[in-house]
Amino acid sequence: FVRAWRLYLSSSIACFLSGGLQLFQVVFARGEKNAVPWSRQHLYTQ
Repeated sequence: FVRAWRLYLSSSIACFLSGGLQLFQVVFARGEKNAVPWSRQHLYTQ
């Protein structure tokens, strides 16, 4: 875990310095029927 964390921090520093930082989120869930929504659209509809 420590080596992976240091790699993450080093790559974050390099991306901040070069200006090429991008953010992605990956959600893993089991099965077809799960409670994890595909988007956050439900937060904005009332």
